[in-house]
Amino acid sequence: MAESRVRDGDKGIDLLVSRVGQVLQANRFVVEFTKLPGELAGLGSDNLSILCTNATLPGKEIETQSHIRHRLMPTGQVGYGDSIDFTFLCDQLFMDRIIIEEWQRMIHNASVETRTVLEGDRDTQIFRFYNDFIGECKIHVLRKDGTAAVTYTIYECYPVSLAPIELSMEEADTPLKFTYTMNYKHWTADYSAAMGDIE
Repeated sequence: MAESRVRDGDKGIDLLVSRVGQVLQANRFVVEFTKLPGELAGLGSDNLSILCTNATLPGKEIETQSHIRHRLMPTGQVGYGDSIDFTFLCDQLFMDRIIIEEWQRMIHNASVETRTVLEGDRDTQIFRFYNDFIGECKIHVLRKDGTAAVTYTIYECYPVSLAPIELSMEEADTPLKFTYTMNYKHWTADYSAAMGDIE
């Protein structure tokens, strides 16, 4: 049996100890919106990143079905998920929430004057074309030294759900937060910065 560099010998133990000493922490991450649609372009990197307290890394699923002798085989369909959640602290200007609300307005125009158009005898809500409201974001998972261990790029994303904010007189010292859900088409993960020391 070939020697395992991680489990066999003193060098393997040293390598294992060095790896354990570099365990990543869930609170070390940065969310960066690299592309926002229309008039929101250019606002993402500064505003939609600093106050993010929670983010979801997407997953992946290979679809299977029962085959000969109860064996599960891939069907050829691969699911990259379809939504991720973000939670942000609210600053005094509500800037991050304003951006998300305006982004949703770009998808569905809900202004009093133009929220519907009359087509014959039926009101039809106005939705923009898909390419007009999609964006792109990156989620960087960081090491203790601040370098990125992995970067997830989320393609063709847009906010579909903005959760209500509950206020309470009993929580005087609790920071105000809001959560929203973004749909996306697909994602990629870049581990290139970490691959050099994996054998």
